[in-house]
Amino acid sequence: MKISKYNIIFDYKEKKFAFNSMTCALALASDAFLKIIKEIEMDTFNKVPRTKIHQDLIEDMKKGGFIVDDCFDELNFLRFKNLQGKFQTNHFSMSIAPTYTCNFDCPYCYEKTRVEFMNQEVMDGICREVKNAARNKNKIDIAWYGGEPLLAKDTIWSLSEKFMSYVECYGADYSAQIITNGYLMDADAIENFLKYKISRVQVTLDGPAKVHDARRKLKNSSKPTFNVIIKNIKKALDAGIGVAIRVNIDKNNEHCTDELLDILLENELQKAYVYLGHVKPSTDYCKSISDTCLSKEDYALKFADFEKTLIKKGFNFQYYPNYPMPKSNYCSADSINSKVIAPDGSVYKCWHDISNPDMCIGNIVNLAGANSKSIMTQVGYILFNPFVVDKCRKCNVLPLCMGGCPTISNKVTCQNSKYSLIETLKIKCDVLLGVGACSDNAAEEKRETTRLCFLVDPVTTHDVAVDQAAGCPDYSASCGSPKLWWRL
Repeated sequence: MKISKYNIIFDYKEKKFAFNSMTCALALASDAFLKIIKEIEMDTFNKVPRTKIHQDLIEDMKKGGFIVDDCFDELNFLRFKNLQGKFQTNHFSMSIAPTYTCNFDCPYCYEKTRVEFMNQEVMDGICREVKNAARNKNKIDIAWYGGEPLLAKDTIWSLSEKFMSYVECYGADYSAQIITNGYLMDADAIENFLKYKISRVQVTLDGPAKVHDARRKLKNSSKPTFNVIIKNIKKALDAGIGVAIRVNIDKNNEHCTDELLDILLENELQKAYVYLGHVKPSTDYCKSISDTCLSKEDYALKFADFEKTLIKKGFNFQYYPNYPMPKSNYCSADSINSKVIAPDGSVYKCWHDISNPDMCIGNIVNLAGANSKSIMTQVGYILFNPFVVDKCRKCNVLPLCMGGCPTISNKVTCQNSKYSLIETLKIKCDVLLGVGACSDNAAEEKRETTRLCFLVDPVTTHDVAVDQAAGCPDYSASCGSPKLWWRL
């Protein structure tokens, strides 16, 4: 028996807790738990006689991934799961930008907008791909974005109607979401969301009205946008559509997030999932904002504080904190069965690449006609490999990020969440302690029987590509599943 490389043991409120980043199990670390860890460290584990009670605890520790058999190579198994995620074929994700055009003029936008809409030839190419995925019984997930996608709503409705006919014909699973600034999300749009199974919406609010309207303003107009968007979010929630409100923060607006939350509560929008977005100079087009961006460390701590505030103010606690989940691969960009489609039919692996011809991997009208450069661009994404990087191989949170975003010059990059992980785990402890099986009394009962008190059970791996394509966290991934994701 050996100790997992991915254990994180920490003190909080006069208790010890153990987290394992491979299984994402979180447990109260009893004296008996710590004793077994010490015995393995001192190489005396096999010399100590075990009772049935001790064996139960050892089995619980194995279930949580805190200890593993000597023959189990965790790093190689992660590599196996990574390859499995990259080359899975049961899930198909496509992000579609029906237009580059946008009605907003946001200073930190990473896209260079221009007037361009999707023609019928491109739409036909998209339909061929989706129909083929439905025929293969893939789980299909579509994300609409832009530009502002609702400027091309007729294209969205037309394509959605065809997509739904394919999945109905072949019996495939289908889900769709849209990323919109929310200004055009009127009653007609919401009615069509329901009709075409667009069940999730992401909208951005960058602070209270004065701050938001200065940052997310209409193009060629001084007309405010905040109040219109608030009303539209309320309509969407009332219609039963899941709404994620993203708050993009930098040094200019980090101080006003609490005021925004109070406004959301005043408007009875606490059912929305609210989270922070990190403003970064993602492309050459938005490099001018670099001086106002928060560092990863500062942003991560702000994110954790924000989630504490959300819980205190009574927003839906089941969403918070954004509990870490194991990943097989980072996102849809390094997965073989996902595509990003631009209005002219150009295909990309990442939506940050859109409109950059150097990162194009082909055209949806004729995918077979991709040139050598396009093919190698795709190969570079798919073969992105953190396992050859020493700092990743030694990192105890590798299962949570798998090397980070592959689009950043194809180099590994530590994720923001690494810097706030312990704070996030502490928030989770606060949420769960005193609730049901995680109460202090239940924990004491477990100590008496020397069973491990799990606050969060070991979880199955979820499909990261779906979440990243949506630009939203997985709403349901809060307390895990009894099935161990790392079991073959």
